[in-house]
Amino acid sequence: MASPIDAYSHLLGKASDKEIAEAAGTTTNSVRAYRFRRGIRIAPARETGGRHADPTSIRSQILAWFRANGTGQSKDVADEVFPEARGDRRRDIGSQIVRLYQEGKLLRLSHGTYTINTSETT
Repeated sequence: MASPIDAYSHLLGKASDKEIAEAAGTTTNSVRAYRFRRGIRIAPARETGGRHADPTSIRSQILAWFRANGTGQSKDVADEVFPEARGDRRRDIGSQIVRLYQEGKLLRLSHGTYTINTSETT
């Protein structure tokens, strides 16, 4: 039995699952499952940012914000650097800030407030 996604299979891993689902007239979850069964990785995140954006890029943008602003709360970073971020994407940003703190690149001043570690050479 043919899937409506078959006609768009050449776009898997290049376009978002949502875009393919809209074109094929099916659900995003169906496209994700179809792609997963075939071992095709998710499409790279676009400039506008997506839930699966490259963590390295997120981290470099977070560090750039702290270098420019010195001290701030994780919510400020999310609001200013990633204003479109909602839900899981905001949690991803918070997780990356905590990781940078654990690696010694940021110092925690209080709950949710961080500053750049100037003694770290990166």
